Amino acid sequence: MPIKQVLTALDEQEIKLGTPSAAPDFFALPPFPPRKLQHGGLTFHVEVLEQPRSSNDEKCYGTCDFNKRIIELEGNRPSDAEATTLLHELLHVLFSKAGDCKPQDEEQVVRMMAAGIMDWFLQNPSLINYLSAVVRYCSNEPTTNKENHQ
Repeated sequence: MPIKQVLTALDEQEIKLGTPSAAPDFFALPPFPPRKLQHGGLTFHVEVLEQPRSSNDEKCYGTCDFNKRIIELEGNRPSDAEATTLLHELLHVLFSKAGDCKPQDEEQVVRMMAAGIMDWFLQNPSLINYLSAVVRYCSNEPTTNKENHQ
């Protein structure tokens, strides 16, 4: 079933992806990336495509349009590969604001960093649990200064 049909069906049933009770036990769905991500006061929309995008005759698994604030990911890939691609595109967003600090070969640096970060997460699930707990804790702090959490 095409991704868009699955999402439409789930939206109609008000099933939230990524929640343990989202689907019946016999029909477990893979996690789906968030549809919107905030960074630096900007909102980036995340779209999952059925067909791969290409750039300069190379297959791309994701793209980021900074002007339109859209991150596109290729669907029909393993969840860890999709997550690595999302991290890759998010790193491009960070480098877009780096000015003179941008590395000469941004693409190579972003590939290495995204794969490395994902490897940390996959090999250390407790790291994700810790980071999630910190986010929950900090979002509940009445005097959270986000600039100090960098």
